[in-house]
Amino acid sequence: MKILKLLPILLIFIACEGESLIPNYPVNLKFNITTDAPQLSAFGGFSEFTVPQNATERLGFGGVLVYHSIEDKFYAFDMACPYEHTQDIRVHCNNLGIATCDSCLSTFYISDGNGFVNSGKAKHALKKYSVYYDASIGNIIVVN
Repeated sequence: MKILKLLPILLIFIACEGESLIPNYPVNLKFNITTDAPQLSAFGGFSEFTVPQNATERLGFGGVLVYHSIEDKFYAFDMACPYEHTQDIRVHCNNLGIATCDSCLSTFYISDGNGFVNSGKAKHALKKYSVYYDASIGNIIVVN
């Protein structure tokens, strides 16, 4: 009987294992690749947004990292490390699609669009955002 009472609690812990610890902050980022982030025009290119450029721009909890994959897809993640879960400790990207935390040195795969942990203390993936790309004019919109 005691086991049946503990089962729901155990299931909650298992179900929450993959959830991000990063709080839900608004994300509303719109920019043009040609004029605002030309580094994103190349496969493996990335751009990190940590300071809003206007009054309507929202950059999540720790900033927004946008990555252009070799499959010609754009992915966006919150830059806050899910292990540290503070706004000022961020991950930074390289051209191989690996993001590394400044503090705990955890690494995350972002090139596949998932942000899963590669190594380090982190147990949760990076918080992912939705990306909409209009190739005809080079505009990207990132939202949550």
